[in-house]
Amino acid sequence: MSSPFADDSFAAFSDCLTGYRLSSILLLMEEVALFDVVGEQGETGETICSRIGWDRAYGKRFLDCLCRLGLLDLEGASYLPSRFSRTFLCRRSAAFQGQTLAFEQHLHRSWQQLGATLRAGQRVFATENKSETELAEAFRLYLGAMDEAAALRAEELWQAIGPLPPRGCILDIGAGSGAFLAAFLRRHPTWSAMYCDLPQVVDSSNHPRLDPFASRLSWCRCNLLDAGDPEFAALPSSGYDLVLLSNLIHCQSAEENERILQRAVEKTAAEGKLLIHDFFSDCGWRGALYDLHMMLNTYNGRTYPVEECVDMAARCGFGYHISQALHSGSTLLTLARSESVLYGPTYT
Repeated sequence: MSSPFADDSFAAFSDCLTGYRLSSILLLMEEVALFDVVGEQGETGETICSRIGWDRAYGKRFLDCLCRLGLLDLEGASYLPSRFSRTFLCRRSAAFQGQTLAFEQHLHRSWQQLGATLRAGQRVFATENKSETELAEAFRLYLGAMDEAAALRAEELWQAIGPLPPRGCILDIGAGSGAFLAAFLRRHPTWSAMYCDLPQVVDSSNHPRLDPFASRLSWCRCNLLDAGDPEFAALPSSGYDLVLLSNLIHCQSAEENERILQRAVEKTAAEGKLLIHDFFSDCGWRGALYDLHMMLNTYNGRTYPVEECVDMAARCGFGYHISQALHSGSTLLTLARSESVLYGPTYT
């Protein structure tokens, strides 16, 4: 996977340098709910500018730029959503990224603290005390953004693991909105699942994707960083055929991840697999860039090289692994106790 700077042309340099201009456009489009105004049938530039409150001449220049960028189509006098926009920017789409865009407004401010963070050697953004209302809103935006991304990445992940036995049980540690579990249970109608996350995540109302699977789903409210957490301890040892840690380890320190992996291994069946889905620092430029994202927005999180995670798992008895790059940029690391479990058998 080549880096954005692999092309040594001036055009590549210019595109990377001015990338903020594209993100600024996307964030503004969501802020003014542009596609709610445009609608599926389209609207004239004059109507769009009037409804949003833009100057007509400047607004039309902006709309014409969106056409050049492939975000709008122009048919006669009407501007309509392009195919890209219908996929990611229109509310009716299953892949709508509205909450992701809203959350990115917050993250954009954190990246402006990169220099200060490097000088301080610790997180400096958003470390002040927040009100309960502010914390609840940040938590809502975070879960919503993670859900939108997970719903798309889940299809890639479950396609990558290949055929599974007719029946089994999956444990999702750090399940968040439940998007990964929902996609899995839809694909495997005879499997059951255990949703595992912090109490405030389990108790949130942001799990509508899981409603159709209530009869096959159980819940565990726990904190894996607490060695004595009673709910996780009560889960059956060696009770799960698949154990998933998706986008979890990058939030923790190496010492915390050692403990989490050990507890995950304890719950994995003898012939089961442990799945770590994440961005890794040595799997393309996105993983390296995500490490800076963790530097800015967490207290001890980072991205890890695959080898470090493989070594952690090996110390827990999982000595065999496969690493697979997924299309949207993340990586799936599949671990098992034996080579025979890792590669077979094949189910149809």
